Amino acid sequence: MPNSQSIHIHDISDFGAGGDGLSLEELANAIQIWSLLQPLPTTVGDVAASFKVTGETVRAAVEGHPWMFLSGPADNRLANIIEHDGE
Repeated sequence: MPNSQSIHIHDISDFGAGGDGLSLEELANAIQIWSLLQPLPTTVGDVAASFKVTGETVRAAVEGHPWMFLSGPADNRLANIIEHDGE
């Protein structure tokens, strides 16, 4: 069972290889699956609120994933839509 520290994640510094918590790659995979199951397009803000992480963390996970990318307004990064290659 994970310790209580590993389930309270908030920003990008909480993710890393070899720790007790999730890696950024694992978070990206979770975001991909979750966002594909939503009835409407999902934004960085939607994921940040649902996963209880920062928008910066969501953006890093999506931008580092081979099959996801962001689109939308440059002036409101939380409103960027998470897109999936092959959709």
